[in-house]
Amino acid sequence: MVGLNSFVTLPTADIGSFLEGAFASLAFLWLVNGHFMQQKVITDKAL
Repeated sequence: MVGLNSFVTLPTADIGSFLEGAFASLAFLWLVNGHFMQQKVITDKAL
């Protein structure tokens, strides 16, 4: 079953699980990027 019509008819919990898996890696990359940006700002201010 492939397609938007099949996706829309899934139970709410399954759609949520799919979206959780789809965006988990994006959220992790955002967190790591924020860490390195903050680390750069702190080291620039220390000099």
